[in-house]
Amino acid sequence: MTARALKPEEYFIEQEPYYQAVGDEIEIFESAYRNQLPLLLKGPTGCGKTRFMEHMAWRLKRPLITVSCHDDLTASDLVGRFLIAGGETTWVDGPLARAVRCGGICYLDEIVEARKDTTVVIHPLADDRRVLPMEKLARCWKPRRSFVWRSPITPVTRACSRISSRARGNASWRWSSIIRSRRSKPRSLPVNPVSMQPWHSAL
Repeated sequence: MTARALKPEEYFIEQEPYYQAVGDEIEIFESAYRNQLPLLLKGPTGCGKTRFMEHMAWRLKRPLITVSCHDDLTASDLVGRFLIAGGETTWVDGPLARAVRCGGICYLDEIVEARKDTTVVIHPLADDRRVLPMEKLARCWKPRRSFVWRSPITPVTRACSRISSRARGNASWRWSSIIRSRRSKPRSLPVNPVSMQPWHSAL
C-alpha cells in the first residue's frame, strides 16, 4: 500500500455542516480569524467543538486539516520528514506544514495530550513571529495570511489540569461563549460551557 498526501483542495468541506449557534461564538471566531489570532476551545466531550470547527471552515471557505494529538506524536509528525522512495530522498510535509503552505486551518485535537518537545514547534506560530521553523530544511516558513490554528481541550483530561496550572492572568483579552450540548435535553439555562481564549493566555 502506498501512502498518498492529500492535496489542499481535498481538505475543503463542500457541504454545510449543521451547527446551531447559541451565542456569539461565530462572531468571536471570525474576529480572531481576521486578526490572525489562535484560539483554544475548552469544553466537555460531545459539546460540539469539532462540529463548530467544521462549520467555521465551511463558512470561511478554508481547508480544514485535523491532527489527533497523543503521547507518541513527534515534531516530525507535525512538520514533516525525509523519506526514501525509489532510491531517492524526498521531503514530505506534515499536516502542520501543509496548513501553513496552503493557508488553511490547522485543527490540533487535544493538543495538551502531546509531549512538550512536540508542541514547542507551535510557539512561533502562536505569537507575533508567525513562522514555522523547519530545522531539517534549515529554513523558516512564513504562513499565508489566511492560515490559523485552533485547538480543543476537554476539562476532564489529566493534561488539561497541567495547562490550567500554568495559566497566566496577563492576557490582554479573553473571550467566552456557550455551546449547548447536543446530548442534553433543553433546560432553562445553557449547559456545557465552552471557553474560547487566546492560546498565550493558557500557557
